[in-house]
Amino acid sequence: MYTTGFYFNKPGKEDQNYETSQYIRDYTFVGLVKDYNVETAFAIIEQRNKFSVGDTIEVFGPNIESFKQRVDILLDEAGNPIDSAPHPQQIVQVKMSKPVHENCMVCK
Repeated sequence: MYTTGFYFNKPGKEDQNYETSQYIRDYTFVGLVKDYNVETAFAIIEQRNKFSVGDTIEVFGPNIESFKQRVDILLDEAGNPIDSAPHPQQIVQVKMSKPVHENCMVCK
């Protein structure tokens, strides 16, 4: 879930969880889109956390309607098929179901 945070007003008791100070999230940031090839529908992504073929990812950012898709095709920087992207800041290619643009964020 995404919120406006403190942008519009000071949060009240219904806006904050006072039972714990732990950071609560149900997603992991896995990468940032660096480029997109319209002809092949592959996005060049700089990986930040491990993701693999078969994972469901969500893509979102400014000027794009967020969407979810399964990672069916994952290639390394040279275009070789790989099963996962385990190395921080690894450059990978993902076949996208919808067009994306530079600086879109990818989570799982």
